[in-house]
Amino acid sequence: MNKVSFDSSKSVLAQFINLSPVTLVTTVSLNGKPDVAPKTQNLPVGREGNLFLFICTPEHHTYDNVKATKEFVVNYPSQEIIEKIGLAASDFGDENIDKISRIGLTAIPSMKVKPPRIAECLIHLECRLIEIKDYGEYGVIIGNIAAASGNRETVLM
Repeated sequence: MNKVSFDSSKSVLAQFINLSPVTLVTTVSLNGKPDVAPKTQNLPVGREGNLFLFICTPEHHTYDNVKATKEFVVNYPSQEIIEKIGLAASDFGDENIDKISRIGLTAIPSMKVKPPRIAECLIHLECRLIEIKDYGEYGVIIGNIAAASGNRETVLM
């Protein structure tokens, strides 16, 4: 095997192919407006798998919404909606726009939290905030998974 070293003086993440899945995180603002954003730095953690963490910058609506409401939903998209994931990264400017329907996705009620699930996604993890830990320009958001659901073909039972 031919191994090479990374340059630790530069962004390590910019020097390799990131294999973590992209997720769509849904939140709601204090006035109840839903929002959606793609997240690529995320993972379920813990031996029991009941925690979830993702990275978000404090400039994003997602960060503000989670901090204010203490809830979020992690939605694992299917390949069929890949083009809509890119649209979810767009800032439409107007906070009154229903971003989820604007990009062609369907919000459905969650079982235990206020942010909606996305119908077109395969798996949904409804989370309640445990902690936000800021590190420079990034925040690590950690939540406890309060409920989980998914398409029958993706759930191991």
